[in-house]
Amino acid sequence: MHLPNILGLIAAASFISTAAAGCYQTGAKWSEAGGKDAAIGSLPVVCKALRGTYKKGEEFSYCVQPEKGRRFDFRIKYIGDDGYRNISQRECEDGLVKEIKNCARGGNKSYGNWRYM
Repeated sequence: MHLPNILGLIAAASFISTAAAGCYQTGAKWSEAGGKDAAIGSLPVVCKALRGTYKKGEEFSYCVQPEKGRRFDFRIKYIGDDGYRNISQRECEDGLVKEIKNCARGGNKSYGNWRYM
């Protein structure tokens, strides 16, 4: 009788844990570093620098300073199976915005062929 309820709680706890697994637990929160809006607003410039063709395992980074004494560091790594792959402006922005919106301090998560950090 209690088993379905226990399984439901385990499944819910597992989902919550998985969703938060890629979020950084230390470092400044977006609210302390210029805000999520500033980070999202910087993505067109960031992704203009990061878009292009990556070799398997290759990683590039780009830093933005929204205000004196603060900075946003963004990284993308190609984790796919092919020898190389191109990342577009849109794909770059779509992946990085998730790490900004879903994590108070940013995150490190894979979507498809790319790891966004």
